Order: sequence, then structure tokens, then C-alpha cells
Amino acid sequence: MDGNGPDFFLLTFKDDLTEGPLSEDLSVESQTRHAPAAPEVPKAIGYAIVAAFGLAMFVFMAFFGGSAQSRFMTVISLLYLTVYLAVPVIFFRIQPASKRQANWSQFEMTGLHTWTGHLTAKETFIQIMTIPMALIAAAVAMGVAWICIR
Repeated sequence: MDGNGPDFFLLTFKDDLTEGPLSEDLSVESQTRHAPAAPEVPKAIGYAIVAAFGLAMFVFMAFFGGSAQSRFMTVISLLYLTVYLAVPVIFFRIQPASKRQANWSQFEMTGLHTWTGHLTAKETFIQIMTIPMALIAAAVAMGVAWICIR
């Protein structure tokens, strides 16, 4: 190597990041360790999401839980749902306790600022709950159709 190859560049770049007055501020850990996951959204919305998906699974079991095969597929879907919902729960559990976590009244006053603009609390709730509620409506529609064709 002549001292200007790719290894030289990586070592030089790494040295630039790890030395100097800003070296501590550049670490990912120092930038993210104390940041709450969603301080502007109250926990009640998370509980509403869990309840809506739980209701969707109940509707599937109520309409389609008659055979062993359909119960098996619903249990598999429930396992996927558990993993899907467990990730945010884990994020919230490992973050440090935050005094900035909004309660419902603060959320109603401030709403949510997004990349595309400001949303009121009602608009935020509707946007977040659209997919879970659509899944419940679809499950009920499929169940009613199933009953009608049997």
C-alpha cells in the first residue's frame, strides 16, 4: 500500500470522528440513550392500538374459529401480532423514565407535529387508529359474508 489506499482513508476518517472536541457528542449512544421514544403521544393511544388488534383477533376467532385448521391459523396470526406489538412495548420499557411523556390533556392541547404539518389530538388518533379499525371492519365483513354463504 502506498499510504493512500482505502484502509488509510478509513483509519483517517475514524480518527477524525474519535478525536477532537466533538468526539463524545458524535457517538450514537450519547445521542439516543436518553431520548424518549414518543414523548408527545400518551400511553392511552398505545393501549387503544393493542385493544383494537385484540378485538380484530377476537372477531376472527368468533367467525372463523370453528375448525381446527382455522384456529391454528388464527393462533399463528396471534403470534405474529404479539411480535408486532412487542417491539414498541420493549422500546418503551427500556427507555428511561421521562417526565416529558404527555398525558391525554397535554396531548389534547398540543396535538402532534409531523413532517407534513400539525395534527390535532383528534386527527392524530384517527390517523393512528385507521388501520386497526379497518382490519376490524374487514374481519366483520368477511365473517358476515362467511355466514351468508354457508
